[in-house]
Amino acid sequence: MGWSESPPYFCSFTGTCTDLTNHFPVDSPFHPYKHVLEPQQTFPCPDTFHEDTVWPYNPCPLTHSVTFTDSYIDDFMIAAQRPQHTPTLDTLLHHIRLVFQDPPDTVRRPVVSESKVQKGDATFSPTKCILGWDVNTDTMTIHLPVHRQEHLHTLLTSTLAKTSTT
Repeated sequence: MGWSESPPYFCSFTGTCTDLTNHFPVDSPFHPYKHVLEPQQTFPCPDTFHEDTVWPYNPCPLTHSVTFTDSYIDDFMIAAQRPQHTPTLDTLLHHIRLVFQDPPDTVRRPVVSESKVQKGDATFSPTKCILGWDVNTDTMTIHLPVHRQEHLHTLLTSTLAKTSTT
């Protein structure tokens, strides 16, 4: 199939998992990682918003929890509020297993890596690095990580030095 044909096919499968998760939540989904995820599902939830919270801050509580799943090539991103964050993740992992299901006699390794799940890849946090950007939902900010800021500063400095000498 080759790399030029792979992304569209692969993205259609991950997009299917995303659509199933957004439109067909499962009450009690089965996936083999529940034992690994349970201790990771607690994350700090501030009682008040951070002092640097910027517009559009909405002090009115929502009538329902916000949940949304999206994918980018082979990465899944879930934005979810309590109490729906854990069921949404369980539903996504369930749909990934269904869509990428192997025949019973396959010796291929699982689609979802248990070692990555154990390292915390499937945990919720108010701060995450998503597609190379540091996203902070407490302060409602998004910025480049420090090492990328330094690289950008070096690049801009060298570009300005070149243009000033010409």
